Formats: sequence, structure tokens, C-alpha cells
Amino acid sequence: MFTGIITGMGRIVAIHSLGSSSDHGKRLTIETPAGYLDDVGLGDSIALNGACMTAMALDSANNRFSIDISAESLAKTSGLTETGVINLEKALRAHDRLGGHIVSGHVDGIGKVTHFAEVGESWELHIRAPVN
Repeated sequence: MFTGIITGMGRIVAIHSLGSSSDHGKRLTIETPAGYLDDVGLGDSIALNGACMTAMALDSANNRFSIDISAESLAKTSGLTETGVINLEKALRAHDRLGGHIVSGHVDGIGKVTHFAEVGESWELHIRAPVN
């Protein structure tokens, strides 16, 4: 869960392909403000420009972490395809102050998977949602 409040400005400093085609995602290396990663652990969630990502590698000594992002997430999230400045937000912890609002998902009904296909290292799903 997140609050929607930006907690730091980072910079994408490196982008590496995870495969040989555009169907494959990328590995992004992000530089953070000094001390930003002090309470971050491997596998923690950090939102980049509002999209939740998982810290796959940490280099706290150099204020950097890396994430793997699918081609679909790259296509649907603004500002993650080139090096440059991005917004950062650490995931909300139970004891944190709510400075914004709680951003989370909840079940509103049961959908039906109508399409499930491999696309690069990711999967494409089509889900038919209930009418109400």
C-alpha cells in the first residue's frame, strides 16, 4: 500500500534489456538521495512515478537500487523508458503516518480470465469483470 505522497526524487541512471525483443522488459538502476535506502530491504516495494516496483538489488553505499520491469509496465507507466528524474515513494508501513491517502486494492467481484498468453518474460491476461 502507498499514500500517493512522493518521498524522494530519484534518477534512472542505467537501463538494460532483459531479452532480445521489445516483448522483454528492462532492468532499471535508480540513484536515490543520500540515506533514502537506509530502511529499504531487498524485495521491498518502491513506487516509481506511481507504479509499484520491487527492489531486486540494493547498493546502499552508492545510493542505488535496481528493479526489473515488464514491457507491459513500461508501456503503461510514464517516464520509465529513458534515463532521467523520477518520483519515488516507499511502501506504507503499519506504523507510518498517513500523509496522503491509502492506495490499495480490494475485491469487488469475481472476474473470468478470457485470455492468458506469454509475452516475452511476462504474461498477458484479459479478464471479464462482472456487470455490477
